[in-house]
Amino acid sequence: MAATPDLGLLRLAHVALISADPAALAAHYEDTVGLVDLGAGPDGVRRLATNGFHHCLEIHPGDGPGLDHIAFEVRDAAAAGAALDAGGVVATPAVDAVGYTAAVAFDDPEGNTIRLVSGALPGDAVAPGDRTFRPSKVGHIGVRAEDPAAQARFFTDVIGFRLSDWIGEQVVFLRCNPDHHVLVFVAEPRGAGESAVHHVAYEVGSFEDFARQADLLAAHDVRVDWGPGRHAPSRNYFMYFDDADGNRIEWVNSIKQIPDDGTYVPEVYDPAVPTTWNVWGVMPPPHFLKRIGPAEPAAAGA
Repeated sequence: MAATPDLGLLRLAHVALISADPAALAAHYEDTVGLVDLGAGPDGVRRLATNGFHHCLEIHPGDGPGLDHIAFEVRDAAAAGAALDAGGVVATPAVDAVGYTAAVAFDDPEGNTIRLVSGALPGDAVAPGDRTFRPSKVGHIGVRAEDPAAQARFFTDVIGFRLSDWIGEQVVFLRCNPDHHVLVFVAEPRGAGESAVHHVAYEVGSFEDFARQADLLAAHDVRVDWGPGRHAPSRNYFMYFDDADGNRIEWVNSIKQIPDDGTYVPEVYDPAVPTTWNVWGVMPPPHFLKRIGPAEPAAAGA
């Protein structure tokens, strides 16, 4: 068996969405999530920041809503691209990526475009402390998948992610740093023209900031679709709401940490047990997991 490659994975760098109205969507993220809109670049892409990095969200003009790409930071994008090529994955070299010094791109087995970026440039648009509940980072992305197991094999065996946990065969959590997950695949096949995004999570550093976000959403008449609650596998507090395009946002605090000491054993959680999804017992609305399967507790009336 071939050794798992070390591409130098560090973190989820940014998520790139597609929108028919990038300006309106960017304004929604400023008002309800606390990101800072850096404006539209010459390429028409709006980039939004939240911390010391150049940006964490891109909004591309197009027939949205949709997913343009996912970017993960690595130590050396060119070296990572060469390793992918050696492993049989065709990577496009020297991709132009604003906010980084180097980037390569490739498609995963289900056609999602992945970028590996390096040399993240600093950003100074976000003043420290100007919004106490601003997210500290984009924490993870959930991606709809035809075959979560096959996607997990590709990202672990070929890209170097590590398996954290499963919920049945329907949800798989992958990590590339001590955070329990930065990438999630959900068994929710998409039809023609549907977005690959299941949810995008933004993390804050305290439960007090988590609560302030709920107050902020209420002040902007944004409905919390599910939560506050706490997931069993990752132990993080959560609440979900939709952005102006209908993309699902997760607000996260206190995600479980997994030291990379080789001793962690992934667990398979039972999807038929309500406390798998929320240890506090409040289940999601029926549409949240409606395509996961018959064992999904909301569909079972739990």
